[in-house]
Amino acid sequence: MLGCQAEATPAVTADGTVIVGCRDGALRAFRGTDGAPLWTVYGVGGELSSPALFGGLVIVGALAGSVTAVNASSGAVEWSVSTGCAVWSSPTVAGGVVYVGCNGGALYALGAATGQKLWSYVAGDDVRASPAVATGRVFVGAYDGLMACLNATDGTPLWTYAADDSIRSSAALSLDGSLLHFGSYDGLLHTVRVDSGARVWTHDTGNWVQASPAVCRDGAVLAASWAGTVAALEGATGAVRWVVNASGNSRVDAVWSSPAVDAAGVAFVGTQGGDVLALSVATGALAWRYAAGAPVDSTPAITADGGVVFGTWGGNLVMLAAVAIEPNSGGVQRQLRRGS
Repeated sequence: MLGCQAEATPAVTADGTVIVGCRDGALRAFRGTDGAPLWTVYGVGGELSSPALFGGLVIVGALAGSVTAVNASSGAVEWSVSTGCAVWSSPTVAGGVVYVGCNGGALYALGAATGQKLWSYVAGDDVRASPAVATGRVFVGAYDGLMACLNATDGTPLWTYAADDSIRSSAALSLDGSLLHFGSYDGLLHTVRVDSGARVWTHDTGNWVQASPAVCRDGAVLAASWAGTVAALEGATGAVRWVVNASGNSRVDAVWSSPAVDAAGVAFVGTQGGDVLALSVATGALAWRYAAGAPVDSTPAITADGGVVFGTWGGNLVMLAAVAIEPNSGGVQRQLRRGS
């Protein structure tokens, strides 16, 4: 047991170490092979965002209003920066720069090695989505429904796009980098042009879209929503490839977890009903369903050896083998527990 509700997505280092934060404000590391605890950093600052990796650092935001970098091997704090506002947004690291948003509408660019503040941008409302970064641009949505495109070097606004409700979904870029996909509480998955912000297509999911979309190797976009569905859409046109009821029955289990896709074309996603599903990207067919016993907000992280690791509201950090192909065969490979 972690001993606290785990909503954040775990980070997995190159050597297989699993690092996760949760609601007690502690950041914990476990050995990936057997779940043995390696280190714990307490007092990082309230509920923690999903951590990001940079070199040998783990970088995490906290609701207490800080961004902190921890040594991934030892757990030693390397630097910490006060943001002055609660950080729900998970950091994104690109080109040696950490981009992270917070309540109050600020987006910060920090030097990843030192935490030095490089620039900031003020959006019109809270920034809880994680920024996306590509081709010298930063893309970030806010609770006022605006998706902003900024110059990554100095934060200069280049364009904005207005959805009809809050944006908490982080954006994902198409394989060729020309399109930006993101969800909104208006129930739509939006796709716009990267160069101009012009709308290309939208897909109505039927309810709020909090989960971030995933772009697959064949260009398909996966969208999950509070309607309890996961949809695969053609990236260029928005044409529906398939839609799956994630609860598997007449019950509606909202999907807050963002899908994660492995190299074999299998998508993994958690539900508020406490299940984790493995779905074929090509057809939507169910490979397996694992009953976690508590809601799963955490986006599953995929390890180098094909494992799938995620946290639950029940305070568990669970590792599953991703090789099962028969329905309902996603048995527990190991369950990571905090050492006493």
